[in-house]
Amino acid sequence: FTPVSLSGKHRSFTRCYAESGPPQYQKRKAVLRGSEVVGDGSVMLHIDHVHDDDGNDKGPLDYQPGHVIALEIQANGSIMDEKAAKDAQNNDGWMRGPYTITRSNENSFDILIKTVGTKSKVLASAAPGTPLRFGGKFKVPIAEGIAPNTDRIVMLSTGVGIGPCVGAVENLLSTQFAGSIDLFASFRSEAEKLFADYLNTLSSEQTNFRYIPIITSAMGRL
Repeated sequence: FTPVSLSGKHRSFTRCYAESGPPQYQKRKAVLRGSEVVGDGSVMLHIDHVHDDDGNDKGPLDYQPGHVIALEIQANGSIMDEKAAKDAQNNDGWMRGPYTITRSNENSFDILIKTVGTKSKVLASAAPGTPLRFGGKFKVPIAEGIAPNTDRIVMLSTGVGIGPCVGAVENLLSTQFAGSIDLFASFRSEAEKLFADYLNTLSSEQTNFRYIPIITSAMGRL
């Protein structure tokens, strides 16, 4: 996604990289509450934080749409490519990868994924109650990239990148954002279009929000 603030102001961004190897993070326990197919090859994961019995991890979650976290799931004999197998071997049998928060509260979060590789396919096919691990808080959430006093926000997304945009739109509307919000969402085909009914309804109910889907196979690229 690409959030754009049209107010004559802009904010700079700093990207952080680990000096050596993958970023380090506290591993926190979670469980898959459920998952749902929301489009062709796209799955929404609903994940609950599990507090440690020893009381070391009782704090609330503090994620916003656009934060990137590390999400882990046990390999458990899954057929893996060489990269995933090596990573699991180095991580006590847990596969891991970076995924973007769609929405979150103090106890749970949603992540929208595209099933394109070993990890995403294992996550998408996991049964409710499957143990997970997560941690870290990387990248800049969408809301923090919006300059103060902005009166118009334009969001551009492709594919499952619409996930954090939807969460950000929900948050902005819930806080009575007075400016206008336009969401241009690009998909390759009608079958891959996500959240169309929900966003069309939201657009009809909220006068300051517009949802504009782009189907590139029929309309060309943005």
